[in-house]
Amino acid sequence: MLSQEQEQFKQAYQAGRDALERGQYRLSVEYLETAKQLVTTSSLQGGETQMWLVTAYQAAGRLPERSEEHTSELQSPCNLVCRLLLE
Repeated sequence: MLSQEQEQFKQAYQAGRDALERGQYRLSVEYLETAKQLVTTSSLQGGETQMWLVTAYQAAGRLPERSEEHTSELQSPCNLVCRLLLE
């Protein structure tokens, strides 16, 4: 990841977590979706982003809509880092 992308990721990720803590669930989903696009999903940061994103979708009442997709990504055999985080 380039340094500019790293900074964009950090900003979007933190903004998503902050929005979630403030109860701004839809905004949290938007930020975390942006962060997810800026990071490799099989990395530790990617796994953490996806877990927070599932939480944000659930809090926004959109669990059936998208979180199953993210949960299956986290549990895929090729995503060892994320699977270890789930254990």
